[in-house]
Amino acid sequence: GEGVAPNIDARYDSDVFRPFWSERHAAFAGGLGTFGLHQGLITEKGVFGRIGSVITTLKLTPDVRPYTDVYEYCLYTYDGSCKACITRCPSKAITDAGKLYGVCLNHGNAEHFKDWGYGACHHCSTFVPCSTGIPHKIKKAMAASHGNG
Repeated sequence: GEGVAPNIDARYDSDVFRPFWSERHAAFAGGLGTFGLHQGLITEKGVFGRIGSVITTLKLTPDVRPYTDVYEYCLYTYDGSCKACITRCPSKAITDAGKLYGVCLNHGNAEHFKDWGYGACHHCSTFVPCSTGIPHKIKKAMAASHGNG
């Protein structure tokens, strides 16, 4: 079969900070995770991580996607019990309604991040329940281990 990795292909491009190919959305479609209120991809290992994709002509048997909703792994949309990413965002770019990208980009591209090569601060995905896994599964496992579940 033939294949291409869009983000390392010479034909790949972006319009300022909006890429023409989204690794996060490819990962969602492929069954790897769902989005949080902060728009990060929450996987079994949490919101931290690097994602790459390969598009191929190979005939492959897909795995069953373990979720049905685009925000299923986010505690805020799951049961309303979390607003940690809203609290952690220093620029107030995340609200109950979602993420305001213009506000985030203006903060994330401040001079103090330029030397590190970062396009955003990512505080919204650090020290929050979805940092290291799917938070409602972690809550259930913790409750079960303490005899509450």
